[in-house]
Formats: sequence, C-alpha cells, structure tokens
Amino acid sequence: MSNKIKAVLFDLDGVLFDTEYISAVNVIKKAETLGLHLDFNAVVNTAGMAHDQARLIFDDLLKEVGGHDEFERKTAHLPKEEMPFRDIKIPYVDELLSYLKSKGYKMAVCSSSPMDYISRALQEGKIEDYFDYVITGYDLPVGKPDPAIYLKAMKELEVTPEEAVIIEDAYYGIESGKRAGCFVIARHDPKYSYDQSRADMLVEDYRDLINGDIL
Repeated sequence: MSNKIKAVLFDLDGVLFDTEYISAVNVIKKAETLGLHLDFNAVVNTAGMAHDQARLIFDDLLKEVGGHDEFERKTAHLPKEEMPFRDIKIPYVDELLSYLKSKGYKMAVCSSSPMDYISRALQEGKIEDYFDYVITGYDLPVGKPDPAIYLKAMKELEVTPEEAVIIEDAYYGIESGKRAGCFVIARHDPKYSYDQSRADMLVEDYRDLINGDIL
C-alpha cells in the first residue's frame, strides 16, 4: 500500500492533541456547579461529531438545566479554561510529521472544531508548517460522519481515496474516513471507549508508523 500513498489526512482532537479528556472534564465540572452529574463517556463520545448533531445530544444531556444554550448562559460567569495545546501534544506527533514530510507526503488537518481553535492549536503546538491544507467542518453543510470534509481535502490536495491515509480516533471520524473510501488508522487510547471497529488499523504509539510497512 505504501507505494501508492501520496497524502496523510489528520483529525486534530485526539489525534494531534489530547484535548478530548480536558474538554469533557471541563463540561462535567461546569455541570456540577448546577447540580447536574454527567457521565464521562456520554460527553466524550460526542468527539468528532458534526457540531449541529453534538448540540442536539448536549441538549438532551443538559435538559434538566434547560438545554445547551441555557447551560452556557448559566455557566457564563465561570472562568474560561484555555486549552494548553503546548502541553498536550500526542506523544511522537513531531517525529511522525517530520518523517512524513521527509517522505514527501502531502498533509492536511480535517477537524470538526472551529478554525480559530484549529489555528491556535497548530501554532501553539508549533506544527502548522507541516500541513499543506487545513479545513474545518464549520465550512461545510454536513459534518462527520459524512465524508464531505475528507473528500474536499483530497480534492484540494489532488489525490484520490486510494492515495490517502486518514488518521482518526473517534467513531464519527473513522466512519467519515471509511465513507470517503480511504484506509483509516485509528489512534487507540485506553482511557476512551470509542467504537473503533471500522478502522483498518489501530495504533497506540506513533513510532509504529515511522519506518513501518504502512507509510
């Protein structure tokens, strides 16, 4: 497979930065100030989901306090938690990106998060120069698990699905990559309970992708 691969497309949260745990804990802590106890897995399993769909799930999770918008209004006075991107890069991300760059692969970030968040993450993580293209799901009419974000990125990079590998972590991103027709590698982290059964390959350590048989 490695002989025909020309591009590697990355999700951001949980793939380049270990943000999902912090995001889920922050929501749970905010909910506790309102007397609401949320299940960690119920919150974190929205990872990678299209923002409109995630909002519907949060409306249900937060229905006791009036839904998502009312929750945000009632907790607006709480201190804002900035994501410490410099400190939570996934281990060996720099080494993997450097390796892929040296091999001549085109690279893209394809994330459901807002563009200002993506840009700050890449800049603070000092990895923005590795990527040829960056896209947010907010710029598309449909989000993951629809394949639109990956199809758009491949079009911009001028590669076919057979020429691209996608690195994801959560169910919705993996499904998006599979629907796009690509080989999908899922980063596995035992602290999450994501359904990764649709992935073509699981990897816990990015060093396994360096000088390996896949890339």
